[in-house]
Amino acid sequence: MNASVRQILLAAVLWALAAPGVLAQPAADPLNIRGAMAQGFVDSSGNAVLEGSRDGTFDFYEVAVNGRVAPLQGLLLSGQLMARQAPGDRDSLRLDYLQLDYQHTITPDLNAGLRGGRVKNPYGFYNSSRDVVFSRPGITLPRSIYYEGSGFRDLLFSTDGGQIYAHGVNRLGTTDFVVGGADEFDASDDFSRALGLGSDAVQVDVTQFLLGQWLQEWGATGRLRTGLSLLHADLHASDTSATPSPFGNADLEVENWVLSAQWQQARWSLTAEYLYSRTEFNTSLFSQTQRSDGGYLQYTRYFDGSWSGYLRYDVAYADREDRDGREAQARTGEPRHTQFLRGAVGGLSWQPGAHWGLYAEYHHIDGSYLLSPSANAGRMPERRTQALYLMLAYRF
Repeated sequence: MNASVRQILLAAVLWALAAPGVLAQPAADPLNIRGAMAQGFVDSSGNAVLEGSRDGTFDFYEVAVNGRVAPLQGLLLSGQLMARQAPGDRDSLRLDYLQLDYQHTITPDLNAGLRGGRVKNPYGFYNSSRDVVFSRPGITLPRSIYYEGSGFRDLLFSTDGGQIYAHGVNRLGTTDFVVGGADEFDASDDFSRALGLGSDAVQVDVTQFLLGQWLQEWGATGRLRTGLSLLHADLHASDTSATPSPFGNADLEVENWVLSAQWQQARWSLTAEYLYSRTEFNTSLFSQTQRSDGGYLQYTRYFDGSWSGYLRYDVAYADREDRDGREAQARTGEPRHTQFLRGAVGGLSWQPGAHWGLYAEYHHIDGSYLLSPSANAGRMPERRTQALYLMLAYRF
């Protein structure tokens, strides 16, 4: 953790200690340790969604242990260790997040606070709760919004930095707002996985990382929920491979906007999210701006207290002006299907109690956009993929 993050943490502690009456308050919450573990199975035809999945593989799991403690009223320290082997992810133990959070009550209907450290990033409805299967809307998240399986999970989930947030109840309902930023950091490993390159083939530094989110639950019941998320990043990439590209260094500016909406009823819910992304490339040889988009619609049915099922349709396009990939094929010679993804997903969930969950999910995918290159190294991507995911999970 670098000096800037330490300064944010120190500022949060000093603010908490200086707030009137904080020291006079008892501890709000003793140390609480929880965790979850899940073992999965993946079998796919066409393209591999996980290395070895074309032959079926049990090399699909996630283990998380998290803790939280509130040493003073309004001050919360929380963190999580995670080990995960999944599409686009690696088998390694990592610090998923470690954040110090101070919250202050301004009025009975308005709270505000700040958090610093390795903080979870709000992005869409599910990014900050994607860490365990119990808090996701399925075994996998929609690729169009969350880049599931592409290698960018860690980069999106948390970053070293700070955030300011507010939570209020008003005549419209309940409003949540957060803005934040991250220190400059090295994202080479994430891009190497996403592009299927060697670990030393590319150097990518994120020089600026900013985010913001507004969430609104409308009315007293909160049945309608909407949101708007923004993620902005400036990156500098250098080709460090043995045979560098003639393009040399590149600067990228990425801006993602996510519009979210959800309608909830007692027995069913309908969720939709849309992504508009603009990426500006600048190299010594050319400059280019690419606009991509995508989104999904998911219907979830709650059959009783333990069973639920869902249907999802997910689409993503590398270039929103070339949705069938014909222009890209004429320009690069690559197959058209590398420029789009259209996926139909059906899933079933059974949670017989508070601790156990059993999940099944079937995917039919048309297109190879956002496909994991590392899982398909040495072979040309196929247009269509079918995949079956199974997962047994336990939490404590």
